[in-house]
Amino acid sequence: MHQVVIPLERRGFGQTMRKDAWWSKSLLVYIAACGALALGDVACGGGPSAPSGTSTSATLDSVVTTFRGALVESTPITIPSPEALDVEIRLTLDVPADSKATVYLCVMESASAIGVGTCLGLSDTAKGILAHAEPLRLGISTLKTDGIARTTNFVYVGLAEGAFPWPLTGSSPPRTGDRFGSNRVLAATQIARTVTFR
Repeated sequence: MHQVVIPLERRGFGQTMRKDAWWSKSLLVYIAACGALALGDVACGGGPSAPSGTSTSATLDSVVTTFRGALVESTPITIPSPEALDVEIRLTLDVPADSKATVYLCVMESASAIGVGTCLGLSDTAKGILAHAEPLRLGISTLKTDGIARTTNFVYVGLAEGAFPWPLTGSSPPRTGDRFGSNRVLAATQIARTVTFR
């Protein structure tokens, strides 16, 4: 049997026998994909955030609930659809002005479960939130219009770093100091308010 011996030429790492730039299209696709991921991260809340070593803090100075201008406290009330429970939130937010933050407002069936209640979130830069926060006025209802009355017993307000860090799952709402990825709950409060939405 006849054997042919082909001499092998040693080449350095990354060297080939090809003389053309066959790898250029692959490199361009890789660079474009990395750029798209970086742009998506920034656009979806990956930045900006507080520089490391910068202290971030917040307080919820007061949460006042009203309906048709009347104060809602310990007496149960009924709110007909499409009206809402009005909530005035006074807050202090000590973070860099361009940092993203989210204010959560929830009506909850129990202290540990949203149940028939609902939540809404307001995300903006700290500067944007503070521009509307003297006080921040939000309205909330269970958003159900099927004629079935739904009773909630607690109002929850939370202030978190970042955009939408709360997945709305778990045994209780986030408390001050809880973390969701790189985001942290800066302030939270829960007050008893029995409201029937119908």
